[in-house]
Amino acid sequence: MTAAALREGLGWLRAGLLADNRLVRPGTVHLYLTGERTGGGWRRVPSWPPPQTGERRIWLAEQGQLQAHEPAQASTPDRYRYDPANPTPSLGGPVLLAREPIVDNRPLEARADVLTYTMAPLASTLEAIGPVRVELWVRASSPHFDVFARVCDVDSTGASWNVCDALTRIAPDRF
Repeated sequence: MTAAALREGLGWLRAGLLADNRLVRPGTVHLYLTGERTGGGWRRVPSWPPPQTGERRIWLAEQGQLQAHEPAQASTPDRYRYDPANPTPSLGGPVLLAREPIVDNRPLEARADVLTYTMAPLASTLEAIGPVRVELWVRASSPHFDVFARVCDVDSTGASWNVCDALTRIAPDRF
């Protein structure tokens, strides 16, 4: 995939700098879809996000579950205690030239200071293409804290593979 991305980038630069479009493939957006169940490979879409992308919403439920429908009533808040002397480490993640850009998150998910939510296995393959948004309502004992959210694909062996993640710093004047 790195070689293909390099070819795409050089073709785009050549077109922009030298007005030579010979190496530019048609299509406005080129994306590489990973995963053996999807067939993977390069896809061309006319814009970003792709126009056929529908929104999929998932809600937090009781006992660490996720559900596909909005709950009738609010669930009991989940709690954890953060210890600044023992911060949650990073196991790695997507980097440009790494051999294995995604990592199994099970060691982090087993920590008492990490909240994990999951849902039943999907009945069929799901192609998730487009922006991801997480909405959380949180309360903390400190006016300054961080919220980190990660979406993972859990395989049949239980390995939890990064799909995407984000970190947000919360401060009184920010939200």
